[in-house]
Amino acid sequence: MPLKEIRDEDLKIFFSISEVARHLNVNPSLIRFWEKEFPQIKPRKNTRGERLYTKKDIQLLEEIYRLVKVEGFTLEGARRHLNHRRTAHAPAKDTLKPEESSGPLAPAASESFPPLEMEGLRERLLDAYRGILKIQNCLQDALGKLPDKTAKKTLFD
Repeated sequence: MPLKEIRDEDLKIFFSISEVARHLNVNPSLIRFWEKEFPQIKPRKNTRGERLYTKKDIQLLEEIYRLVKVEGFTLEGARRHLNHRRTAHAPAKDTLKPEESSGPLAPAASESFPPLEMEGLRERLLDAYRGILKIQNCLQDALGKLPDKTAKKTLFD
């Protein structure tokens, strides 16, 4: 499998408010304001109280930016749109069987995951894959420094 070039930014889990503001080309104060107006935005905070945004948080902020700044939604209209979109993707509560709703077990193979859960699984798999590629790069660098070339063939060929 050929190795892809991965930037350090691709491997990051959390982003500061200044990084997010730079990405969206807005002031950090606007992000803090949206955090108050949209209950869906819940960044984690470190021990010093600094906001830490995940890629999912950034996607939500991008969606809010698109709705408010590009499409001209009011804040209330954008809030309603996001709530409607979230409830449209949520599974109906009465369709869950008791054994499915209790405990951390995954749905049976014949059942499908809800779209939001599937997106979360996809992100976790991509993060794991990026980590594996980074480890593979480190191993190849380390093996490149070994005097014996036979070790390389057994690991990567």
